[in-house]
Amino acid sequence: MESPALTMCLAVQKEVIKSIGKNKSFRGRGLLARFLYSVGSPKVGYRTRQTKTIRSSVQYRYNVYIKKLMRIPKYPRLLNLSKKAQSKWDDFYNDIERQMKQGGSLQYIQGWASKLPGAVARIAGLLHCVQYAEKAPNKDVSVNIVNGAIQLGDYFRSHALYAFGLMDENQKNSGRQKNT
Repeated sequence: MESPALTMCLAVQKEVIKSIGKNKSFRGRGLLARFLYSVGSPKVGYRTRQTKTIRSSVQYRYNVYIKKLMRIPKYPRLLNLSKKAQSKWDDFYNDIERQMKQGGSLQYIQGWASKLPGAVARIAGLLHCVQYAEKAPNKDVSVNIVNGAIQLGDYFRSHALYAFGLMDENQKNSGRQKNT
C-alpha cells in the first residue's frame, strides 16, 4: 500500500481498554492514538431477542445500494469541500488545536487528538460517498455532511477522554506522563 489511510473504531469491554493501555510498546509507537474509541455500557440482562426478520423489500434496497457504492471508481479521487464545509472543518481543526494546549481538555491525549481532524475529514468523505454513491466524486462535500462528521468526531472525542482515563487509572500514581 503506497499511502494507507485507515480509521478504526473499537467497541470493547473496559478491561480490554485498561489492558491495552498498559502495553508500553503500544503507547511508545503511537498505536493507541490511531483508534477511534467508543465505550458503551453493558446491556446484559436488558436485551430483547430480535424475532422479526428483515423485510425482503428492505434487503433488496440495501443490496442495490451496496452495489451502487461498489461502483465508485477504486482509483484515488480527490473530494472537495464546499466553501462553507471547509470553513466549518477549519473551525473544528482550530478548536481541537486550542484544546491540546497546556490546560486544555485534550492536553493529555495530544497524540490521539492531533489525528481527530483527519479522521473527521475521512468520515465526511465516507458520509458523502454513502449519500451520493457513484456520483460522489463529481460533487462537493456539503456543510451538512461535515457537520455530521464533526458530531461523530465530538462523540469519539468524549469517548477517547474516557478510554484514555481508563488506560491511565493505574498509572496516575506512578509518575508516568499521560500522553500517548
